Amino acid sequence: MTAGLGSESWAMFEIREYGGPRTAGRGWWDHRLAGDRANLKPDRAYRVEVQLRGALVTLHIDGVAVGTAEVTSPMGRPRQVGVLCKADHLITIRNLVVEGAKPKAFVVMQFGAGYDEVYEDGVKEVCKSYEVNVLRADEVSGPGLIISDIVREIATSQLIIADITPTNANVYFEVGYALALGKPTILLAQKGTALPFDVAGFRVLFYEDTIGGKKKLEDGIRRHLDAILTG
Repeated sequence: MTAGLGSESWAMFEIREYGGPRTAGRGWWDHRLAGDRANLKPDRAYRVEVQLRGALVTLHIDGVAVGTAEVTSPMGRPRQVGVLCKADHLITIRNLVVEGAKPKAFVVMQFGAGYDEVYEDGVKEVCKSYEVNVLRADEVSGPGLIISDIVREIATSQLIIADITPTNANVYFEVGYALALGKPTILLAQKGTALPFDVAGFRVLFYEDTIGGKKKLEDGIRRHLDAILTG
């Protein structure tokens, strides 16, 4: 993925991705192109900032957000960061800073007795041991539409953990959105849950509401996190 000034075509600003589902794994896909490259001036300092949170890329030039795009969700260990320059004159890079952030897991589930315990005592504790920040929808604060907050949190998370035990339309919407973005998704369900046809083919981690069941749930989440974070 690249984001910055200039492009292979006409644009002043660009966010591009190589491969991914939109190109069948081949070639570059232009997520965002804006401005006229003729406005790119020599002998002028530009401040370029790129943020990648989950699959959401934001490009700032001189402190102004000029483009945002959702790219293919990165999986596995942290990737390399670099600077690429192409020009027929000297380009100088100054004050290059790269800041990493802990991965974030967004948890999708029904609220209430039983599910809160699974979240607090199971999911949250395991994620903490992997240094993964974890957030559930009822912990999101601030003004605005709840669904907009949820969509943003899913897009900016490295992985999703969803309890699909009850037939909850909100949960299934959020799981579907995460899968559409290509997010690594860990599905949980209480043992004995009859899964709908659309998700019956997915790998689901079943758990029991017992002391032994809690340990199996934690061990199962650990195996999934190992596969996602080190793949």
